[in-house]
Amino acid sequence: PSACEAGTYNNYTGASSAADCQACLPGHYCAGSNNPYPTGKCRAGYYCTTGSPIPTQFESPPGYYSPTGSSAPLSCEPGTYNNEYARSSCFDCVAGRYSSNRSATSCTNCPRGYYCPEGTDVPNRCPIGRFGDSKKLVSEKQCTNCTAGYYCQYSGKTEPTGECEAGYYCTGGAAKRSCVWNDNATVAEKAALGDSSRSWYCPT
Repeated sequence: PSACEAGTYNNYTGASSAADCQACLPGHYCAGSNNPYPTGKCRAGYYCTTGSPIPTQFESPPGYYSPTGSSAPLSCEPGTYNNEYARSSCFDCVAGRYSSNRSATSCTNCPRGYYCPEGTDVPNRCPIGRFGDSKKLVSEKQCTNCTAGYYCQYSGKTEPTGECEAGYYCTGGAAKRSCVWNDNATVAEKAALGDSSRSWYCPT
């Protein structure tokens, strides 16, 4: 009898020709000859199509990864990337960077007005009352409180929206231009306004 060739197997008795040998299953390999079953699963970082004689038939390319037993490479998910060959997993984008697309080979700096924790796929806006004037912020805490005397009305701002209305006192972190009465102003705040009895502030 003749042996089934490498990359094939046959677990039936009574085979009469090479046509009875079956191509090795996707995600598996059939090493050597005379295999009654596939030898094993394709190695992590590689993928095997039908009829593979080795566990490292094809390298997983950048932007993709291949767990053990893969029949095709898998795309890196948003928030991750891979810039290497033969990877079994993808890397998370580091804090301060993000990736919105699948199959990314790199991550992008988080833009001004936003912050990006580790593994970010969509940048987070700095909240109302704050702004982000630098790239690569990693948390909401790094967004700057709106400057005293100014207000930040919208999220995702890179600078204050504008000055608070004339005649009003606005503390840091203000979110609105129109201010309200402040009965709790400190003596120093009142003195700064030239008024010993009252002060104003913009609420967050």
